[in-house]
Amino acid sequence: MNTDIAALAPDETKLEEQEDKALEIARAMVISDDQGIVMADQFCAAHRAITAQESSHLARVVEPRAIVVKKMRTFRDQQEAARQAEEKRLQAIENKRAEEAALQSAIEAEKSGYKEEAEAIMAAPVVAAPVIVERTAPKLQTRIADTWTFTAIPIDKMTNQQIVNARAYLTWDTLKLGQQARSTHETVKVDGVRFHIKTA
Repeated sequence: MNTDIAALAPDETKLEEQEDKALEIARAMVISDDQGIVMADQFCAAHRAITAQESSHLARVVEPRAIVVKKMRTFRDQQEAARQAEEKRLQAIENKRAEEAALQSAIEAEKSGYKEEAEAIMAAPVVAAPVIVERTAPKLQTRIADTWTFTAIPIDKMTNQQIVNARAYLTWDTLKLGQQARSTHETVKVDGVRFHIKTA
């Protein structure tokens, strides 16, 4: 396989020889009569033909490269899915550990006579330390485009400060609120919203 791939690489020596020869001809060329300008025109025509040929060959290698890049992306995505699955598994373990630690703290507080503190511990959301499984992909010369997205963290898993910080990314669902206003008028209360009749 490695030998086959190596055979695809261009022969740099031959290319350099052709480039040097073309540069030598161009520098030595003297246009002093009609024959000279015709020869120059032939040189430029040959250059255009070479460029067109190179473009044709380049177009023919686009599809093979696209096939290989797609396979690379599939493998990379599979590796990333496995990494995320492992991260999720370890996070679940860490979440359970944090919940058990909070429960133990509440039990100890209540045993020590701090009932209100115990109740506060139980009422507070349990926020476990985030688990990060590092990516171990090799460094590649080929750029494989990533498609980024997001997953919202459940609000009961967020600290008060995280909730405050997240407000900058939140917007009202105006479609749902409009439907609510038309169907229930002001009989249903929504925190932060006042339903009313629209005036001109």
